[in-house]
Amino acid sequence: MDIYKNFAKPYQSELNRFAGLNVGMDEQGSPVLSDSVAYLSCVVKERLEAGDHLLLLSEIIGGKLLKADQEPMTHLRKNGFQY
Repeated sequence: MDIYKNFAKPYQSELNRFAGLNVGMDEQGSPVLSDSVAYLSCVVKERLEAGDHLLLLSEIIGGKLLKADQEPMTHLRKNGFQY
């Protein structure tokens, strides 16, 4: 939950969301949270403005299961939406 909270904050250009976290690199040189259950590596194909958000359409080019014995964390909103 602590890792999740690092990335759930509103955007601030001076905020380093990876500070204090155990971070490695994937084959493409992108950051990977070493304490994660798994990760996906992506290449951004398109950037779309969506109201006050930026939507990134990406192609998955790799990934890895890091901890097969653990369950991934999911987030359940009050309205029942889960991701």
